[in-house]
Amino acid sequence: MNMKTVKVVLAILVMFLSFTHLFSQVANDTIYKKSGKILVAKVTEVLPDMVKYISPNGKDSIIMGIDKDDIQKIVFANGLTHQFVSDMVNPEHYASQHKSDLKIDFLAPALNHTTMIYERSVAPGESWETSATIVGLGIKSDNYRTDAGAIFGFGYKLMHAPDFYARGQHYAHILKGGYIRFQGYLGYYTETTANYYYYSPSSNGKYTDRYTVGGLHIQLGKQFVFEDSFVIDIFGGIGYSIVDYGTDQPQYSSYNSDYKGNAYNYVFARFSEDSFLGVSGGIRIGFLF
Repeated sequence: MNMKTVKVVLAILVMFLSFTHLFSQVANDTIYKKSGKILVAKVTEVLPDMVKYISPNGKDSIIMGIDKDDIQKIVFANGLTHQFVSDMVNPEHYASQHKSDLKIDFLAPALNHTTMIYERSVAPGESWETSATIVGLGIKSDNYRTDAGAIFGFGYKLMHAPDFYARGQHYAHILKGGYIRFQGYLGYYTETTANYYYYSPSSNGKYTDRYTVGGLHIQLGKQFVFEDSFVIDIFGGIGYSIVDYGTDQPQYSSYNSDYKGNAYNYVFARFSEDSFLGVSGGIRIGFLF
């Protein structure tokens, strides 16, 4: 073998070793940890609770492991990316569960109104609600007063997460558990009462009180789900309760000029007729779908 051939063989060998080294570098995977650290290694296994890998220096064949809950994602050498999601918020755990429910306020009809609520889960631990309260649709307190109107509500719920997290832990049901709800109200209703003051100048023998109501409450509650079909929601709250009151009743009737309207306003009860604070609460029952 002459010198020229030896040089050609050596050049080919050097190129081969270079490409081999380059390939070994490219073939490594990249592990992105939730802490912000990046680990370049060769992933060997992705287990339910752990990811196993080999150090990229090529000299250490010991298989290492890292907890899956510490990993944000893995970018494999072939370009594929695998994202890691916490078991608590992994949608796959709740794929077979109903995500919506329709409820009514169980006690509302006894207080001369009916409240219907629709709830929809938007993510594990989060849902929104809309409600409609029909004033006057219920058992009347007397036959001399007619109530009519509607109050609408919108709420955003955050489910209570456990104080500590165990591996594989997740909600028993996507709509079940303790929660905090940010609840808003807006509506209008009237209370029309027969006027027994015969010397009143009123020509129709009745007077009407008018209420425009609004509020923003923080509510705490717990929702129970049975067999993914039946739901009970118990809650209570406190917050701002604003009421604009007007009446066409004569001043010399049973009301005086300082009267600010009834402190009970169906969806909440104020501490007094002129208070901006009130409480809310209820027991709701319904079904999931």
